[in-house]
Formats: sequence, structure tokens, C-alpha cells
Amino acid sequence: TETVGAMFLQRVARDGDKPAFFFKADGEWQPVSWNGFSERAGAVASYLLGLGLQLGDKICMVGSTTPAWCYCDIGGQLAGAVTLGAYPTLTPKQLAYILDHADAKVAFVEGIAEINKILARRDELTKLDKVVVWNTAGAETLMEAHDWLVPFEHVLRTPVDRAAIDARTAAVDPNGTAIIVYTSGTTGPPKGAMISQANIMTVMRDQDEAFGVEEEDVSISFLPMAHVAERVLAFYGRINTGMPTYFASSIAKVLEEVAEVRPTVFGSVPRIFEKAYAKILSTVEQAPPARQRIFRWAEGVGRQAVQLWQAGKPIPFGLKLKYRFADKLVFSKLRAVFGGRVRYFITGAAPIAPEILEFFW
Repeated sequence: TETVGAMFLQRVARDGDKPAFFFKADGEWQPVSWNGFSERAGAVASYLLGLGLQLGDKICMVGSTTPAWCYCDIGGQLAGAVTLGAYPTLTPKQLAYILDHADAKVAFVEGIAEINKILARRDELTKLDKVVVWNTAGAETLMEAHDWLVPFEHVLRTPVDRAAIDARTAAVDPNGTAIIVYTSGTTGPPKGAMISQANIMTVMRDQDEAFGVEEEDVSISFLPMAHVAERVLAFYGRINTGMPTYFASSIAKVLEEVAEVRPTVFGSVPRIFEKAYAKILSTVEQAPPARQRIFRWAEGVGRQAVQLWQAGKPIPFGLKLKYRFADKLVFSKLRAVFGGRVRYFITGAAPIAPEILEFFW
């Protein structure tokens, strides 16, 4: 396959009834199959095509990491749109800048907070035709007052036009822009990095070579979808491999829900690993002296073994025995914090201290 849309349709054809992801409702994890994902993304695509969206027109998603974000992104790709994300933490001025700079025709937003940001700058956003709202709670009067505000339920009721979707997906140029990722604006206003379909598909092939995904692999998702790592490596990576994920209820609940989900692949920015490391060390400092000594001894043994292993040198038999003992006493308990099944920790997007990397190894 050469495009994100084609890759998605291929995954649905292959794994239709298998779970694509899980989200929490009333304290229970609810599955959504690839077929269920396809129905909702297809409705979004058909709605966009019904609006007269042309090949290469821009749509933007603004909100937290949820299934709705994914339905709209893939719906946009199936409609031949260029899709982009904006952080929900942006000010009205920053959000308006991105929507205007990208020439976004349609924005899919989380709720009342995002509506208010757009309303504050609505006059400047001359190219923005529709704002689709995932969660309309508290926004009922605004929705009635402005015909350009559309509830997401209305979009999801659009009959899916498979023939039109197939025709549009086939017309997408593999060398054309697939997504725009805005920088966080280190100097001056944010820059829109245009990432091609071919770029994304090359990354998919490279990831396949780097990580062998296994049948029982599962991940947990919580990083912002507006960031290129969560968007391409994680989200598109899962479409490529068919690996299901669990959407964390919130950032605050991640460490609690990790223990429930027991992921085999855990990707994050360094901050999460730094916080976990700091928490482990502060817990050790509060432990009785004997337990502190055991921890320090195990940590020393672990670092010794890891340094040899990374240098490609053999680990002496005596050290192997100590390592096994250290694993039983300490390391297995630390692994349990992340659910006990992690095969891969993945970190990126910012520097991380070598001693933290070594510690998690």
C-alpha cells in the first residue's frame, strides 16, 4: 500500500472483527473492532465528501487522545483530505493562527472550551466552513445559535458511500502531503511540517523491521495526537500492524490504568520515565535501611549486567546468578508497576538521561 487510507482499508479487510482499540465507559473497557472503526471513519469521510471537500483540502482535529480523534483523522484521509492536529492547550489566538495558516475548511473539536476559542476569533477564520463537536454537553444553546456548529452524532449518521470513498482513496497521490504537523513554535509562530504519504509508509516499513509485533501485543495511548510521534509511530503504526490499544481515561490515570491494561509495548516522552524513576527512588528512600541496601545492591548488579550486555560481552556465570536473584527481589516488582508484560519501552521527542535509560534496561 502507498497511502494511509489504503493501509487502513487493507487492515479492515484483514482484521475486521478483531479489536482496534478499547476505551473506558462506566469503569469498564469497551472494545471497538476494525469494522466499527471503519463504519465511523466512513461516515466522517462521506460527510466531508457531501460538503464538497476536494482532494487536498485541509481538516483539523482539536482535542484529547480519544477514539473520536482517530475516526476524524482516518475519515479525512479516506476523503482525500490533508489532516492536521492542534493541541487542546492552545490559546484562542494560537488556535486561530493554525486554522487560518493551514486553510482548514472543517475543524473537529472536543467540546465547549474549543468552541469558545473559535468563537473568540471566528471573524478572522474566513476559510472555516464547519466546526464539528464531539461532546456537545453545555454547548446546546451555542449549537442552536450557529448553523456552522455541527454535533458529531449528526456526522456519524451520514450514510457511508463506499464507492465514493474508494474512488477518492484511489485518487490520492502517494507523493502528496498526507498530514501537517505544527511545531510548538520555538521561535516565532509555529511552522507547519508537511509530511507526505510516502514518508509515512516508509516509516511503517522501517518500524516493521525494528519491532517484530506479536499476536498478543497491546499498548496504551495517552500522548497528544497533535504530536508526530503519537500520530505516526503509534497510531498509524497500529493500523499498519493491527496491534490494539487502550485509550487512557486521562493523563492522571495512566499509571493506574497501565496496571489494568498490562501493555507489552509502552511508548512515552522522557517525562513519564523521569517521573516514574523519581517516584521509585523516593519510595526506596522511605523504606527501612535493610530494604534500601537490597535495592542498591540489585541496582548495581543490574547496571553491571546491562553494560556488559550492551557492549556485546558475555555475562559471567556469577553475575548471572546475582542478576537472577536481583530480578526476583527487585526488578520483577518494578516491572509489575507497568503491568509486568512490557517487551518494549519506547522513548523519544526529547533527550533522556543515560542513567534513566540504563535503570529501565
